[in-house]
Amino acid sequence: MEQGEEFNSSDEEMKRIHGEHARYKFWLNNLITEVDAKTYIDKFQEYEQVEFEPIFQNILYFRGVENTEINEDLTNKLFWKKARKFWTKDMLEFINNYNPFGPKDKPVKSFAIINRLINVFKGIDVEKVKDYSIILAKLLEIMNICKIK
Repeated sequence: MEQGEEFNSSDEEMKRIHGEHARYKFWLNNLITEVDAKTYIDKFQEYEQVEFEPIFQNILYFRGVENTEINEDLTNKLFWKKARKFWTKDMLEFINNYNPFGPKDKPVKSFAIINRLINVFKGIDVEKVKDYSIILAKLLEIMNICKIK
């Protein structure tokens, strides 16, 4: 491979990465500008239990919440009565400020690494999530876009 070809390849890769980042920001802005999005996010705090626990759990991990703060004692099972206090509209601000490029502000726990979260989300039927909550489905889409290779 010649030096010029290598440069073109990395140039194309940067274009792809910037395109993914633009897509991520578009989805996020689309969600945040919806009048009811923040209201619906807060509404989940009123629920006694939630469906699609892995989505809630892993988005909270992504936000930086410790697993011991949201899971049943000595397990990895989400305990919604503990977790719901962290499920706030401030989460949208965190996701909005997330930068998929470069080093992160603070160390990321192994259970909160975006590649691991994406693997958890792979088995989830997005159409069923949409039937349950459009806002949750949009958050799931944003999380899937967060992984910029």
